[in-house]
Amino acid sequence: MENHPTWIKALLMVALVLSLALPTKAQAQKEDLPRVTALAKFDLKAHRVTGKVTILVPASKKVRIVADSLVRIKGPKGKEGHFGPYAKPKRVTFKFSATFQNPATGSYIGPEGIVLPSSWFPQPEGLALYRLTATLPSRLTVVSSMDRVFQKKEGAKTTYTFYFPHPCKTIPLIAAPYHLSMAQAQGITLAVYLLEKDEDLAQRYLLAMAQYVKEYNDLVGPYPYRRLAVVANPIMETGYAFPTFTLLGRHVIRLPFILHTSLPHEILHNWFGNGVYVKGSNWCEGLVSYLADQRMAEKKGEGWRYRHRTLVNYQAYVTPDKDFPLIQFRGKYDPASQAIGYGKGAMVFHMLRKKLGDETFSQAIRELYKDYLFKEAGWQEIGTLMEETSGQDLSSFFQAWLYKRGVPWLQVRVRTAKAEKKGNYLVYITMEERGPQFPLQVPVIIETAKGKKKVTLDMEKKQVKVKAEVEGKPQKLLIDPDYDVMRRLTLPEYPPLVARVLGSGGLMVGGNSQAYTPLKAFLRQKGYREVESSLIPLENTSQNIIYLGELPTNSPHLFHRPPKGADLYMEVQENPYHQEATVTWITSASLRETQRFLPKLPHLGAYQTLATSQGRLSTMEKPHFLRGISISIQDQAVGVNLKALLSLAQVARAVSPSRVIFLGEEHPEYGHHLAQLDIIRWLVEHGHQVAIGMEMFQKPFQKVIDQYLEGKLDLAQFLKETEYFSRWGFNYKLYKPIVDFAKEHKLPIVALNISREITQKVAKEGLKALTPEEKKEIPQHLDFSNESYRQYLKRVYEAHGNSQKDIKDFEAFYQSQILWDEGMAQSIVDYLSRHPDRQMVVIVGKGHVAYGYGVPSRVERRGIQPCSIVILGNDQELDPNMGDYLVVPPSSEPPFSAKLGVIINEDKDGLLIKMVLPHTPAQRGGLRKGDLIIRADRQRVKKVEDLRAILYQKNPGDTVKVTIKRGKRTKTLTIGPFRTKEEKQKPYHHPKAETESKKNP
Repeated sequence: MENHPTWIKALLMVALVLSLALPTKAQAQKEDLPRVTALAKFDLKAHRVTGKVTILVPASKKVRIVADSLVRIKGPKGKEGHFGPYAKPKRVTFKFSATFQNPATGSYIGPEGIVLPSSWFPQPEGLALYRLTATLPSRLTVVSSMDRVFQKKEGAKTTYTFYFPHPCKTIPLIAAPYHLSMAQAQGITLAVYLLEKDEDLAQRYLLAMAQYVKEYNDLVGPYPYRRLAVVANPIMETGYAFPTFTLLGRHVIRLPFILHTSLPHEILHNWFGNGVYVKGSNWCEGLVSYLADQRMAEKKGEGWRYRHRTLVNYQAYVTPDKDFPLIQFRGKYDPASQAIGYGKGAMVFHMLRKKLGDETFSQAIRELYKDYLFKEAGWQEIGTLMEETSGQDLSSFFQAWLYKRGVPWLQVRVRTAKAEKKGNYLVYITMEERGPQFPLQVPVIIETAKGKKKVTLDMEKKQVKVKAEVEGKPQKLLIDPDYDVMRRLTLPEYPPLVARVLGSGGLMVGGNSQAYTPLKAFLRQKGYREVESSLIPLENTSQNIIYLGELPTNSPHLFHRPPKGADLYMEVQENPYHQEATVTWITSASLRETQRFLPKLPHLGAYQTLATSQGRLSTMEKPHFLRGISISIQDQAVGVNLKALLSLAQVARAVSPSRVIFLGEEHPEYGHHLAQLDIIRWLVEHGHQVAIGMEMFQKPFQKVIDQYLEGKLDLAQFLKETEYFSRWGFNYKLYKPIVDFAKEHKLPIVALNISREITQKVAKEGLKALTPEEKKEIPQHLDFSNESYRQYLKRVYEAHGNSQKDIKDFEAFYQSQILWDEGMAQSIVDYLSRHPDRQMVVIVGKGHVAYGYGVPSRVERRGIQPCSIVILGNDQELDPNMGDYLVVPPSSEPPFSAKLGVIINEDKDGLLIKMVLPHTPAQRGGLRKGDLIIRADRQRVKKVEDLRAILYQKNPGDTVKVTIKRGKRTKTLTIGPFRTKEEKQKPYHHPKAETESKKNP
């Protein structure tokens, strides 16, 4: 125990007299309530209270006597604590004693003050009538529930008499050496009790209290008492709401935002909770949160944001093992219970208001207050009042929202059709709830070319369909943008923030210094376990991960640099592989900084990035998110000024200052490659030092490319040693003019792609399948954070399917694409870093550069700028965000590529023909299904690329000698010419040749 002055150490005996005052005109309800008389003495040094309590039990009533578990009681036992019923009123007397020395219990007695919120002596369960007289040392001021208080000082002691002629559930006692400030407003006495003299703070509280009393008088009904006080808790940071006063933590009370957050909430409890009392399930926290907190946000125009935060907290904290129906809520004991009782409860009242209308809902709330003031009410009484006021049957609404766990997940489908009226369209919306079905009214905004139309879907069953006629072409659906429905958020609406980190456990890595010791202990309580390896592959775990201290080498790309001067930094990001999970980085300069930060952390759930400097929060950043469920119906039409079209030379000039020029192609389009060559030629002719980066070549073959450009290899050797036909497969003649130009003008060609074996392995098995040696070949930093790119690739994946069964699933496809992009970006940056005098023209598929998502953003992230994007496309949609320029090359006949016209499989002894396509050189030359090709032009062929390399050299009028095994016989056939005069330029076609094009020479 701390040392205190002798006058405090002296034994202080405090007489407390609780005597009964019967009102002269008692209501019938009061006649049925127990009444209490008591005498109590306090030994402050010993943290002890002793006394005697007399309870008048009404006639014909059974009363249960309760007390805190620390209270010892002597007296009649009753029957399991019950007394009565008696024929006439009867007094029951008890002696009691209790020691309250641990503030963690919520109750405390000591020289520095007294905090006894409830049940600190034997008292009736439920409502009772109290009048309190307390005598204490004059240095202490006593506060309790009161309408009026009288003081009488006698020597070193003061006697307080509190008059409170209303039923209440408990009688609190708070005492400390307070500084008291008072005012009158709305016909009531306002009081502020502070532990330090601060008249400015007291006046701010008095003004705010007067404002809230007036506001709630108008909203609900007249304030039920004659007195309202705000009291600083002398011992703890905990707060309570009691009839006539609110207890706030001793430091919390000084925080400026409390006047606009906690204070209105606690004051409103005098109407609901301490005016209309709770029966059974605790409904009042939801109602007070709605009428105070949410309403406060609504007045600022941020009601939708408050409700979004409510949904975020529910989704973050209410895991399946912590979920329970709203009807079971009694009080908060952790963030999950708060998210249910306060958050979900508030949303139930919000949905009721939307369902009934503002006027009807407000009338029902006023009726609830008027009919049940100083009485107990439960959800049943609330439901009955709502039904009587509105004339609606709300039984299914209350049955679902009170008794079901969880919240609905919404799934939406939409299609459109033209309406009979010219210019109008029909929009067909199908909405379905996943999981348990809840009655909902879901607002949907249909955005069209001519405006917006709002419709509401009444979800009285699991699936609902609605048809709406709109003026103008439909463009987008926006579902529940104001968060009027208690529902599960979609991933674009559910940003990475602290609440998600604290809501469920996971893994924590690092933090070996003493600075992180208390943080680790805190995180263990939240369900985190420590793992030794810092190199946890993010793709391998769907759990939250927290990095403490230094970042591991596999994840720094996710995070930003801490701001200058930050002593502690915390940033939350989504796990790019598992968006339901988070990846968090916390770094701290000292143990002291961590200790000062930790008490604040549970209250900062709405933020994504936090930084402190010398214990003070210096950075508090909230995340961005998509508001509402957004579904695109159709892209908007755009127009182009044809008279302002640029020539290809003008486009080349416009992009020429860029360090990197991306020319996004469609691989089979010969016209695209000719346009690429024209842009390269313009740059070279105008003195630019150009390097050509090509997606078509892979990094392990860079030396072969260099040797070919230097004239050390012929074309056949070049194609064979780069393994072009097996690794890329598109007709080499499409790219030959660009390579020839580079060779002629001594321009370097840079192989951009990582090994095909690695990208294919990732597509089949995911990144986690890579060996340590393979991981050395890929970039260290992979950025999966762009949600728009993810959705873009998902559309690509769904459009093309997986007919070859060479992709595991979308996640594996996504990982392989990111790896592909990052690999090319790293190759570009590596080359340009070594050659600062050059710029690079990148020949690449447009899917890797559209919107800047793929390679361009990753080049810029690595510090190479500026970049320009030129999209090549004949049928390309006009989207200003897709690139910097769109080039539409004239259609060009692709270079001739000789093909036999067969579908083949590789066999151990050669190439086995599975099908001979009709009207092809193979059919005309006598090849059959089942033939095994072993040679072509006397060269051994074992793989498809062997045959392709031979056919590549053929012209339309040429032939090829193919040696086959047919059964036990070996024979050589002459196949060709590859194009007859009658065929001219029209190639043969067969659908199978497209699905197995790489096996169709």
